Amino acid sequence: MRVGRREFLFGSLSGSVLAQSLMAPAASTLTMLTPADGTVFDSSISTFFPAIAGQPNFASEIRPFLVLLRNNTALTAKGYDVRWMIKSDSGSVVAIDNYFVQRHRMPRKEAKTIEPSVIRLLSFYGNVTPHDSASMLPNSYGVGTVLSVALDGVIFEGGIFVGANTSQVLQRYIATRYAEHDIGVLLSRMFAANASTDAIVSSLQNPPSSWTADPHHDRAALYKEALTAEASRLLAVYDRRGLPGLQANVARRVRFPKEPPSLALL
Repeated sequence: MRVGRREFLFGSLSGSVLAQSLMAPAASTLTMLTPADGTVFDSSISTFFPAIAGQPNFASEIRPFLVLLRNNTALTAKGYDVRWMIKSDSGSVVAIDNYFVQRHRMPRKEAKTIEPSVIRLLSFYGNVTPHDSASMLPNSYGVGTVLSVALDGVIFEGGIFVGANTSQVLQRYIATRYAEHDIGVLLSRMFAANASTDAIVSSLQNPPSSWTADPHHDRAALYKEALTAEASRLLAVYDRRGLPGLQANVARRVRFPKEPPSLALL
């Protein structure tokens, strides 16, 4: 392993060992406020998310399941994970993650990067800014008893990763970015071989195991999930724009970097 200038070359590591190896010593991370922060948390909710704070059941049914993330760094957060440990009514303890990873090409309405000075509010199932907080109002915020909540990992632009990585958000980020590129290469090969449209569509509907296999065991399931999701997106492109539209999309994907900036293959 070599670490320098925020560029990381690393082998197959996972969990806290991976995170400790990648953490830039001078790097700060996102600022997180939780209900345990008391009046600071409450005043921030009231200031930035008054519609949510004004809900009649806010104190008992909403507040316990909220987290505020603010980016006080100079770098955009392109991926992150908040993990709650919850005790259910039956007494079992489960982990619930609300994560985001930035794809190469992501519709603006789906983008949840956190730019410098931006604040976002997260619940189990929501992730909003003050400008779109109304969309979170109908959502279920959470159930059970919150035992703990932690910012499990943050991926900043330039290749900085900070966090425990218990949830493998770093592996998920890289698997997602690889899948976007790889499925473009796989389809371009089918186009070059003059594969029939039926064969191409069939591969998108049911990606063969040769497509979804990943030799890196610690992210194999994440890669399969990501590539299957990309296949579904491309199938939707084909349904809307036909074969020419699919070919144009695939051509763009082939030009995506094989790995995120400054992050090598896990």
